[in-house]
Amino acid sequence: MMQTITIDNALYADAQAYAEERGMSVSALFERYIKRVLRPKVKTMSAEKAETLRQIDQALKEFKLIQEGKLKAIPAEALLDEL
Repeated sequence: MMQTITIDNALYADAQAYAEERGMSVSALFERYIKRVLRPKVKTMSAEKAETLRQIDQALKEFKLIQEGKLKAIPAEALLDEL
């Protein structure tokens, strides 16, 4: 099961401004954040953690494709309607 990360407009705008100040893309900023904060510094991990990290990596790849215009984004309202 793939998870989708949804970011509201205010957070995205803040992240974009922060990333631009540092000469990087928003996707690079989020990828850097994920690597530094969420990835544990252990050699072994549970299957659940490994799956969660795989899903986060997939979400970041999709985010990059959306930024490149190669994949269409789904509005947050549409995601909520699916629930």
